[in-house]
Amino acid sequence: MGGRASRVKGHNFEREVSHLFRLALRTDSSEVKRGLSQPRGGTAEEPDVVLPEYAPLWLECKVGKLTNPRAALKQAQKALKDQKVKKIPVAVCKDDRTEPVAMLPLTAFAALVQLCLYRYGSHDLLSVRDELEQAWKKSVRVTSEET
Repeated sequence: MGGRASRVKGHNFEREVSHLFRLALRTDSSEVKRGLSQPRGGTAEEPDVVLPEYAPLWLECKVGKLTNPRAALKQAQKALKDQKVKKIPVAVCKDDRTEPVAMLPLTAFAALVQLCLYRYGSHDLLSVRDELEQAWKKSVRVTSEET
């Protein structure tokens, strides 16, 4: 896949990730959106998907035949360091014809698990995940049928 097609594919994936986080955070499109700034001097001024301040995550999205989550995570970490922003770096990657995955530092993942389990318990966490996954898959299917 060449330049323009790869960019379009990347932008579409960023839109899908934005939509998932709108569902997860139960918010509208003005609070969760694609980051539109282009890297200047090698560092992005904002993440690929911009989240509200109460969700301190820097999302770096990659999609392609075979993505490199470690490189994407390093890119997010570098951007955070260069921008002097205190957020959790997350690489959201999707290889062709596979389910998207997220990679983040282990301590950040453990902190998220601790917060979720402390607040909701394991049964509720699994229920919330299942509901969110179904809603997202349904909306992605509807969106792809419209285009």
